[in-house]
Amino acid sequence: MPPWCEDSDLFEISDVCVQLFWGAVVTSLSTLICLSVSLTPSIPAFLARVREGIKASIHSYVVLGEDETRETPIDTRSDTVDDGRSIPFIYQWRLALLVFIALLEFFAWTAFGIYRLVRDLDNLRIAAFSIVIGITWLYNALKPVLCPRSTAYIDIFTLYVIHLVFGIVRIGTSIYYLQVISHTTLEWIGMSLNLIAIIAGMGVISTMPLKVPSDDLRREIVSITIASQSPEDYASIFEWATYSWVYPLIKRGNTMEMKYEDVWDLTPAMRSGPIFTKFSVIERPTLFKRLVAANRSDLTLDFFLTILTVSLSYAAPYFLRSILDLIENPTPERRSEAYVLALLAFLCAVLKGEADAQHLFFGRRASARVSAQLVNAIYDKALKRRDYSGVAKKEMPAETGTTKGAPSSKPSDPQPGADIGKVVNVMAIDASKVSAIVASAYLAYGGPLEITLACLMLYSLMGFAAFAGFAVILVAWILHIYVTRLKIPLQKGLLTTRDRRMSALHELVNAVRFIKFFTWEDNWIMRVMDARGKEMDWLKRSRINSIWSTTVWAAAPVLVSFFSFFAYVHQGNKLTPSIAFTTIALIGMLRQPLNVFPNFIMQIFEARVSLHRVEAFLNEEEISDRASYPYEQLPDTETLDGGLAIEGGRFKWNSVGSKEADPPRERNNESTAQSVVPVEEAESPVDAAEYALKDRKLFELRNITVRFPEGELSLVTGPTGCGKTALLLALLGEMTMVEGKLVRPQRGFGADGRLDSGAISYAAQTPWLQRGTVRQNILFGYPYDEQRYEDVVERCALRPDLDSWEEGDHTPVGDRGSNLSGGQKARVALARAIYAQTDYVLLDDPFSAIDVKTSRFLYDQLFCGPLLNDRTVILVTHRVDLVLPRAAYIVHMQDGRIDTQGYVKDLQASGRLPSLHQDLPEEDQEEPLKNPRKRDQLKKPVPVESVVSGGVTLSTYKTYLQASSYWMWGAFVLLILVSHIMTVVEKLWLREWGRAYSNSQTEMSMFHGLDEKASFDPDYQRTLVFLPDANTRPLFFVGIYAAVGFLMASCNVASITTLFFSGLKASRSLFYRLLGRVVHATLPWHDATPRGQVLNRFSKDMDAIDVSLSNNVSTISNAFVNFIVAVITVIVFFPAFIVPAMAIAFFYRFIAIRYLSINRQLRRMESTSRSPLFSGFGELLDGIVTIRAFQSERRFREEFYGKVDIANKMYYNSWMTSRWLLFNYDVLGAFAVLATTLLALSGYVGAGTAGLSITSSMTFTMSVYLVCRFWASLELELNAVERVAEYLNVPQDPPAIIESNRPPAYWPSTSVTPFLSVENLSVRYAPSLPPVLSNVSFTLNAPARIGIVGRTGSGKSTLIISLLRFVDPEQGRIVIGGIDIATIGVRDLRSHITYIPEDAVLFSGSVRDNIDPFKEHEDVDCFDALRRVQLLDDDSQPQGSTGGSSQAGPSSGPSVTLDTEVAPGGANFSLGQRQLIAMARALLRQTPIVILDEATSSVDFDTDEKIQATLREQFKQSLLITVAHRLNNIIDYDRLIIAEFDTPLELFYKEGGVFRDICRSSESYEELEAAVLKIGGSGSK
Repeated sequence: MPPWCEDSDLFEISDVCVQLFWGAVVTSLSTLICLSVSLTPSIPAFLARVREGIKASIHSYVVLGEDETRETPIDTRSDTVDDGRSIPFIYQWRLALLVFIALLEFFAWTAFGIYRLVRDLDNLRIAAFSIVIGITWLYNALKPVLCPRSTAYIDIFTLYVIHLVFGIVRIGTSIYYLQVISHTTLEWIGMSLNLIAIIAGMGVISTMPLKVPSDDLRREIVSITIASQSPEDYASIFEWATYSWVYPLIKRGNTMEMKYEDVWDLTPAMRSGPIFTKFSVIERPTLFKRLVAANRSDLTLDFFLTILTVSLSYAAPYFLRSILDLIENPTPERRSEAYVLALLAFLCAVLKGEADAQHLFFGRRASARVSAQLVNAIYDKALKRRDYSGVAKKEMPAETGTTKGAPSSKPSDPQPGADIGKVVNVMAIDASKVSAIVASAYLAYGGPLEITLACLMLYSLMGFAAFAGFAVILVAWILHIYVTRLKIPLQKGLLTTRDRRMSALHELVNAVRFIKFFTWEDNWIMRVMDARGKEMDWLKRSRINSIWSTTVWAAAPVLVSFFSFFAYVHQGNKLTPSIAFTTIALIGMLRQPLNVFPNFIMQIFEARVSLHRVEAFLNEEEISDRASYPYEQLPDTETLDGGLAIEGGRFKWNSVGSKEADPPRERNNESTAQSVVPVEEAESPVDAAEYALKDRKLFELRNITVRFPEGELSLVTGPTGCGKTALLLALLGEMTMVEGKLVRPQRGFGADGRLDSGAISYAAQTPWLQRGTVRQNILFGYPYDEQRYEDVVERCALRPDLDSWEEGDHTPVGDRGSNLSGGQKARVALARAIYAQTDYVLLDDPFSAIDVKTSRFLYDQLFCGPLLNDRTVILVTHRVDLVLPRAAYIVHMQDGRIDTQGYVKDLQASGRLPSLHQDLPEEDQEEPLKNPRKRDQLKKPVPVESVVSGGVTLSTYKTYLQASSYWMWGAFVLLILVSHIMTVVEKLWLREWGRAYSNSQTEMSMFHGLDEKASFDPDYQRTLVFLPDANTRPLFFVGIYAAVGFLMASCNVASITTLFFSGLKASRSLFYRLLGRVVHATLPWHDATPRGQVLNRFSKDMDAIDVSLSNNVSTISNAFVNFIVAVITVIVFFPAFIVPAMAIAFFYRFIAIRYLSINRQLRRMESTSRSPLFSGFGELLDGIVTIRAFQSERRFREEFYGKVDIANKMYYNSWMTSRWLLFNYDVLGAFAVLATTLLALSGYVGAGTAGLSITSSMTFTMSVYLVCRFWASLELELNAVERVAEYLNVPQDPPAIIESNRPPAYWPSTSVTPFLSVENLSVRYAPSLPPVLSNVSFTLNAPARIGIVGRTGSGKSTLIISLLRFVDPEQGRIVIGGIDIATIGVRDLRSHITYIPEDAVLFSGSVRDNIDPFKEHEDVDCFDALRRVQLLDDDSQPQGSTGGSSQAGPSSGPSVTLDTEVAPGGANFSLGQRQLIAMARALLRQTPIVILDEATSSVDFDTDEKIQATLREQFKQSLLITVAHRLNNIIDYDRLIIAEFDTPLELFYKEGGVFRDICRSSESYEELEAAVLKIGGSGSK
């Protein structure tokens, strides 16, 4: 016998000596470990490394003290109070109570040991073990005295848990072996008091916080109603264990309609700043390994807690079998054993719920962190990647294989050079898929463990018969692997087509104004729907693949049980209720991982594809921190000594995979004392020349050698398309340098973290503005200096505009400045460049959108004023005569080369100054700047996306049901009901199967209504139910069981199939309706609605409808029906269960209502908070050049951190409420199973019915949680439907066609007089705003040329859009060709009017697609149009895409053919070239009315003069209306509309007239007068 206890085995737990032995050994060892850790003795180096490795693996990714130091001034104490602060009174009492309990336990155990020593001298071991246990309590007593603190003692709490376990074991074994072990009353009292004292001590420690915040923060947390700081880090052990720290937020959400600020902020350890800062410094070969390394602590804890959860969950079938065995063979002695087993099962269920909630918490926290890491990494990459906006790529169908010349490249593989649509998808969808799979990662190791444990327990139950079931699982896995392999290309194809659909949508949303101008709405709807159709084809294939996978795993559990039962009874075994129902319970538990695993495997592959797409984006080429120096050559420190300069430079536009491009590298943010960047040298000229031969069609800057003088104004001039803008971008490092040397100012930071001088101000030709206020756009992150700010506003001619707005410089700026005019946007962008205290200012044609008086004002006050003194200004302009007197240096570009350069004085002296008289602008004048017209506010308000309150409305459900099909939903519900009814039939059949054995009829016959005696007569019972003897015909029962299982699996698969295809139908319908309503929405709605909101509907919301909604409906439907069936089953067989069921139902309802209310609000706010992310990201992509020029990446990154934190706090807190729900429901479920088990032990039913009821109660616990949990998710997905439905009700354009009132085919006829009549027209944009046009009246005949002149805000654009009927008049009417335009369809109207706006828009495709999208003209006509707008030389001939050599007229850079690819938005053409292509489009249309709104403002004057001649010739039979700032373009027009209406001759000589004053103030007065005298009065005819 062992020496520690006589006559007892080491594991004979029923012996008191053995119990005390293990108690003494474990507690003493644990105490020694705690003591060694507290004393921190020196240990060997290798042990220290092991300890640190273990500590690092479970340590938080960002520790609290570190992140609070970085984020907030919070003083955090955790382990000790070392700053001399006194411990609060409440904590002193807790410490005293802990000391008292420990001393009480010490004396009690010591006294017990001495008592046993005196009483039983023959057994000294019990006394010794008791004294050892008592001594271990001294550690618990001394630690609070020697190390007092306010936070919880984790070591003492651990020791209490160990004592609690042994205390429960002692009492449990004493009850279990009540007939064997005899205890005195005093011993029973002692064990009970010991347990009470331990629980009391644990209660004291569990109420102590884990961390202690500062005094200020503590007061904030205490008054939780106004708290903004999350109490997560300062919760106690009890609050952590029960998630009660979340309840204040839940309570708040149930008492008020919450807003963003009502949700407490993320704990600093979860904020984007510290998370991404640490993530960015982790270096691993792949993104996957970086993510694992960054989140290993959470993933490690999730792993071990998942193992514990799975292990505890499989304790339930073990106890079930033991209890059913006891019910089958009841004896009074075994009844006490059954009750102990029931209590142990309850305890294991509670512990399983705790472990489950904790492992899900760590998994979800890792998911939230991964989301922050990826989203911020994508944003950070966008700040550094090369700009590919001008890259035109031909579409490649996803169905094809590899491309020619690149066998290893598949179109579905991640490709570099992502366009905007793909980048948005990478952030919106791919990052979400990766973060979602992290939260589900536990299935990767928990699922196989569950299957393994289930198989082992099945083997222990059924022996070798279980191997038949194992064979089924193996076959199912083989089939699933095959099905899954087919899923990978399907997912890649789906993502590729989704990218293309989003690219088309992004292009549509950006150009919707232009599309409406040309009535191309239906054409673009077809274009997007074509991309959507391809996407839906791939989605359908993916769904079919999922159905095959579902079929495999729906049939697998049925086949496992069938073959196992068949093999078991075939061996001659009897399938008793304990075996049958335990097997069913195990298979039911096995069914969960088998059913979930297919979807999880699919999600893994989807996430893998998404991860590769994110990684491909993160690995895209980056610009250098200082410039683009190719081949990673180190900068050369020779020659040029500062400023902005290029020597021997050759630059080309960024292209995907160009060999000169830089590899990804981190930017160098180090401060340096250098003021200039050392010169950078490129590759050898030989390599560059070889590359040029391969790439001759691409535009390039060649042989660029220039050094701009410091502190002076330099001009860059030249014809359209010659490379002026490209030169500025080359100086900014935004072009790829093939060869040469570039000098730029060195980036540096001052002591306050702001940029020192050396940064570059940049105003692009197309002004880029942020959403925000006018002031925020001007300051652009720089400190507010009132005197400088006011000076900038005044000298940039913004004061009249600010005075005219009610909110002044706090006026909101809409998306892309949509509520500002072109001139206002240009001046705000100019003010931004001027306000920044930089030494270098690059201005790209700021005068093109500004009238002459404002231009003259800017020249006098700004360019000749003090704000630009001693600053190096490089100005691209066509208005050379205006600024030439102030210029010191001039560069004239021609065909991508510098044609002439030098100091102005030297060139003038030598006579080499380029001929500039053609460039001299003939300018108009505006109303005086000092007399602006007052307006209350801008014409287009900027809305904020609303958050819907309350539950999902019935109309939302109706919208989705109508979009799918009512009959399909009816079939789905019916199939679900049949499937779950079959599960009850399956259990009832097993019960009857067990009864059919002759020797097992020992239970009361409730089912047949017989008396007890009759129920024991097997012959009589079988006669009544017509069942054979199971001993002689077991295969009969197996066959019926197989039929039931087959029907159940078939209904399950059929329901999934029905649901999937109804979901596809709903997706198609809702997308088509959404697209149509958005495209046909009114222009004011588009101007006021941010693009991010619109794109969010088409990306995130439609993705939820396409994929997530169907999955959630399936989960909820199955769980809900399973719950109802299980409850009914238990109540039918246990009517007494109604009493505990009512109490449990009350708590279920209490928890569910509170959870759904708060979770619904959090998920909705999360959904709406994503829109600012997309809007901000879209702004970044649009303005990346400006942002990088100002070197404002850090500020934008920090602002993005805040937006991500807002979205993540909704996401994270919603999942914390789910953890609260899960834990509480697990506890309630444990009580429900306990109540059912206790009723079963009452003797009221037999083993078969008990097994049926207990297994049913075990299933509805998880079912009711899934209903609540996924109902919240379903409401989120339905919120996506709700948000889509919201856009189905946006204001629409008037009808495109009114069949009852269509104009005749010849309308409008120029023979009608008057051709166009405006009668008392008054227009206002909102009832609360003053009219923009008031009682305007005039008549026009055709053919004629009409010019419209006026300052910014005078109503020119309003008059034009009124003619196009984008806004209906408040009073008055417009008559064209004798028909009131308000009475006909807008398509009939706009198809007869050609409108070319200033901001010309091109679409992806070819040049032919842009000028003739409907293929209505011959190639010769298209080429002729390109020649007439000077895009081609006169001798150019129509040629194909391969051999085209037609040269652009103004510039002989890249060749232009009808097949020349156009990037989205025309980004691979200059603004002037885009205007010329748009003009060619107008020439082809030949409509009776042509409106040009500053359509040549960005074209050089030579080209403009030729175009004007073309217009005079081509539109001789049309009414040509021109809005222009160049007076020489309209001086020979028939009539002018300004503040007065007459011929140019009459207006020119009208004394006191506005037009005469404009002309007199022009520098070209003599030329204008000569032009007027030349045309005479012909224009008045």
